[in-house]
Amino acid sequence: MNSVCLLVDLDETGLQDTWQDEVYKHDLFLEVNYCNREDVYPMLTSGNVVSMVVFAQEPDVEVFNILELFKKHVGGIPSFQAIVCDKPSPIYLTQVFEWGIEKFFTQESWAPLTASLTKEVESLADDGESPEAKIIQLNRSILSGDQTQIAESEELVNECAEYDFLAAYSKGTALQAVGRFNEAIDAFRTSQEMNNLFRPSISGIGENLLVLGKVDEAIEVFQELEKVNKRSVDRKANLASAYMEKGDFEKAKAYLKEAHRLNPKHPRIAETKAQFLITQGRIGEAFKLMDQLHDVGPFFAAKLNEMGIRLSQKGKGKSALALYKKAHKIVKAELRYKISLNAALACYRMEDFKLSMKYLLRCEKEYGKKFEKVDKIKLAIQKAMKKPSPTKAAG
Repeated sequence: MNSVCLLVDLDETGLQDTWQDEVYKHDLFLEVNYCNREDVYPMLTSGNVVSMVVFAQEPDVEVFNILELFKKHVGGIPSFQAIVCDKPSPIYLTQVFEWGIEKFFTQESWAPLTASLTKEVESLADDGESPEAKIIQLNRSILSGDQTQIAESEELVNECAEYDFLAAYSKGTALQAVGRFNEAIDAFRTSQEMNNLFRPSISGIGENLLVLGKVDEAIEVFQELEKVNKRSVDRKANLASAYMEKGDFEKAKAYLKEAHRLNPKHPRIAETKAQFLITQGRIGEAFKLMDQLHDVGPFFAAKLNEMGIRLSQKGKGKSALALYKKAHKIVKAELRYKISLNAALACYRMEDFKLSMKYLLRCEKEYGKKFEKVDKIKLAIQKAMKKPSPTKAAG
């Protein structure tokens, strides 16, 4: 599998006809591929891409969507990415710095600079001991959702995380993926101490504080970041969620409105709206809106799990299963095993042991190794199935 540097053409001003002539004048150390905005998603999800150059003279929302895709499918490595823009505005610079991006190429210089970028990336990505190579491997483990793979890959970045801020940040994302939120905060803080300008680490602190219910602390983190960039949809959605937790729905709606103004199609908008509907008891409307969601993170996933548990404990097992079925489709891969586990518990309470076992097997597969909680439920099911039914006992 060849490692690829992807040229993403958002400007669409004729690059598709000239890029090969321009780039192949220079020595390349990675395979270079071109794509337009329609093809960028399948390219970034292919597993081949390790570097990216985005052609975007203006700060189109699609730029930020693509940077987020790269972070998800390759890793949070800003130095492996660049943007081609002759005169980026201060607002543009501030916005892309949310992902740590600092490299800007001009139209005139992009080809030789891209060639230099491929040399830099190839030397690091192919060096199994470099922090960058370990970050890419860890990121692929997180994408798989397999808790064992994530834990093993997290161990690989441990040493690097003591001296490299990106490795410390990636360690935080891994710890978050396995539900160790306090430790994730510590890792993000370590990253921040090494580079106080790297906003993803600071955002990570706020997001994990929110998951832990430390709402005021989370708001303080997000508000500090708002001072340097008021155009982050993610942050405004986080602030809306935090104020909802505090019961301040007016502030929550104000931040949600600001986020919608910046990018009405951003997935966090629908997620935060669904959270709002749930807090208002408008469950049916929230269910419909959830069809638009994907890659839901630990905060809202926890809300869905809590709601399902409450329904199940109240004897509304079928409603709980309907919720879990929808939730399993929309949460991040590393969170699915928790949904499966709770679905198994709901079936157990309904005494549908066969279906409960089915969910337990799925949970175990998603978890990636033996899971003590699964074994306990299996044992309880075996005991319950051995008990005579009330009818037979009466006979």
